Amino acid sequence: MISYLELLNKAPWLNAIFLLLAVGSIAVSVVLYRRNLHERRPVYKIRSFPLIRSRVKDLKSLEIRHDGKPISELTMSRVAFWNTGREPIRAMDFAQKDRLRVVVSDGAALLDANVAYASAVNNVEISIEQANGEVLIGFEYLARNEGLALNVYHTGSAVSIHGTFVGSTPIAEASDSTEYYTNKLLGPLAKLRPVWFAATLTVIFLPVLVALTGAASVLDGLSSPFRRIPKKFGIQ
Repeated sequence: MISYLELLNKAPWLNAIFLLLAVGSIAVSVVLYRRNLHERRPVYKIRSFPLIRSRVKDLKSLEIRHDGKPISELTMSRVAFWNTGREPIRAMDFAQKDRLRVVVSDGAALLDANVAYASAVNNVEISIEQANGEVLIGFEYLARNEGLALNVYHTGSAVSIHGTFVGSTPIAEASDSTEYYTNKLLGPLAKLRPVWFAATLTVIFLPVLVALTGAASVLDGLSSPFRRIPKKFGIQ
């Protein structure tokens, strides 16, 4: 049986391919690392806790009111927002016509909200607009891993976070998954027809994707401790 070393000696083109893959992996790792050095990454996480369920209305002798109005359900949503990038995020980075805000679901009512966590230096402020079902969020700046957490009280089951972030990546839900880089690499190929996708992936891109994904995963693993949800937000 021919050995691995003999195969390499008899097929110098394999050495060239492996060299190109190694150089490509290093180049991708360097590019991703340098991009991370100057990137702002706004992320969020939401956890909703039902405090009063709608079936309580079946108890005729019990009446629950908020601000004088009867309610049959109540949910508290803890909303955390922070910056995982190395560049600070400032309030002016959001479009004025689409500011950072928490919005209750359609048909639900916004009852109240408060700041559960914020550092004084970030100067976090909120404005409750019950008529629109929105909680506007303002701050001076958020450095790396700095952020805020809100308690939002509402009817319905869920809230969402909105806002147009200018000049960087859109607001994303926080995740520790390494699938981010895999999706980046495979995304363009996903637009091909299934037959062409399989042929292209197998013949041309598979060796390169394996090497690049491996290098990106190592880089992702090294940076993952910085992207985990900070315990200070109380949203684990």
